Amino acid sequence: MEAGKHVLCEKPLAITLKDAEMMVSVAKKESVVLKCGFNHRYHPGITLLKRWVEEGTLGKIYYIRSRYGHCGRPGYENDWRSDPKLVAGGQLMEHGIHVLDLFRMLLGDFHTVVGFVSTSFWPIAPLEDNAMAIFRNKINQAAFIHSSLTQWRNLFSFEVCGENGIGSVEGLGGSYGVERAIFNPREFEKPFREEVTEFRGEDKSWALELEDFILAIKTGREPSGNGRDGVEALRMVFAVYESAKRLSPVEIKSVGALRS
Repeated sequence: MEAGKHVLCEKPLAITLKDAEMMVSVAKKESVVLKCGFNHRYHPGITLLKRWVEEGTLGKIYYIRSRYGHCGRPGYENDWRSDPKLVAGGQLMEHGIHVLDLFRMLLGDFHTVVGFVSTSFWPIAPLEDNAMAIFRNKINQAAFIHSSLTQWRNLFSFEVCGENGIGSVEGLGGSYGVERAIFNPREFEKPFREEVTEFRGEDKSWALELEDFILAIKTGREPSGNGRDGVEALRMVFAVYESAKRLSPVEIKSVGALRS
């Protein structure tokens, strides 16, 4: 960036908050675009769910609930992702951070979290293979995540519950199953029903992410999933780790550079 180059950096933006903040600062100083690789924002099911939230289809939002996991593979403990010298965290940082970014995209910043992490099956300690956390924002909306490396059948499930109904995305294509966006309206006096949209074809989220990055460069606007989004998602993960360590709730904004 100091050489005037625009940067698309895969998630997480860095392995410390200090480095991530420095990246955002340099991007601003050099007037270049810094984007964090949150490709889940560009999945068609998520795009439709976001529209339901923004247009009021779901009404007042009460909570979000998500489960995201996969089964790992033999030898996972030898993968670079399992080396604590190279990575900022375990499964929550590796996959779960996508979900935390979606939480912020839909409900804004959260101020408190209670978290729990464990290393249940894979010999990757001190990194976790399971993490659970509940976030809360200033208007008492809650968001729950279970990020797992012991999900023996790959799973992506993301539900938004509102006053008028529930909107959800199930699957991401490939081994996660057909991507579907589902709307379940609140109708007390009628049979339960749902409106399902299935998305066919290959995963185009990375291509759409790249298009957004290029458009941001051409127009001078901030991309979706910018550097600041990368910093705040990273802060949320570190807050979960701090909560798990303390065995108590943690104020997210108070979390600084927890790694040297």
